[in-house]
Amino acid sequence: MDLFHSNGEVSGQLISPKKCQFFQEALSTQRLRVIKYLLGFSMGFLPFIYLGVPLFLGKLWVCHFRPFIDR
Repeated sequence: MDLFHSNGEVSGQLISPKKCQFFQEALSTQRLRVIKYLLGFSMGFLPFIYLGVPLFLGKLWVCHFRPFIDR
C-alpha cells in the first residue's frame, strides 16, 4: 500500500480501497488472502460491467454486445 500512498501524494489521485477490487484467474487460497490483506481490496468476479462495457474471460459472442447492437 505504500506504493499507492506515495503515488497518491505525488499525483493527487488517492485510491479508496473500499471501492477497489482485484481480479484473478488461478491463485491459491493462501495467496488470495495475502493479496487481500496487503492491498485492502475486495476480490471481484467476472463477468462485470466497466464503464458500460462488459468484461469477461473467453471468446467474444454477439450476445455479449447485444445491448450495444440494439442501441
